[in-house]
Amino acid sequence: MPTPLQLAFAGSRKEEDIGLVLPVLIECQLYVVGKLIQGEWQFFSKASPQPERLCITVSESKEALASFNVESNVELKEFSGLDLLKEMPKGQEIVVCYDDGGDYISHDHIDWYCSTLTEAGLF
Repeated sequence: MPTPLQLAFAGSRKEEDIGLVLPVLIECQLYVVGKLIQGEWQFFSKASPQPERLCITVSESKEALASFNVESNVELKEFSGLDLLKEMPKGQEIVVCYDDGGDYISHDHIDWYCSTLTEAGLF
C-alpha cells in the first residue's frame, strides 16, 4: 500500500507540480539515516543521483531503510518533515525510500520549499 508521501509524489508527477508534495512532506514522520560520530548523531550523506551533489536518505518506514543498517552501521533518527527541512545540511538533496522504490527532491526544490515555508511563517 502506498505511503502518504508516495501518493503525494505520484500526484505531483501527474499534475506536474512538485509543490503538491510540500504539505504532505512537512506533516509526515520520517526516519532519517545518520551516524553516531563521537557520540553525536549526524546526517549521513551519500552521493546524490545528480553528479557532484550529496543527499540524505529518508523513509516513512524503518523497514525500507533496513539495508542501510546492515551495510553502513547507521543510526536512524525520527524527524517531522518540517524539522528535517529546518535541520538538514544546506545544499543537500533528499532521497525518499519506499519498500518498492523511491523519490528524489533536488536542492532547488528544497530551497523553494524552505522559501515557501519562510513566507508562511513556518521557518
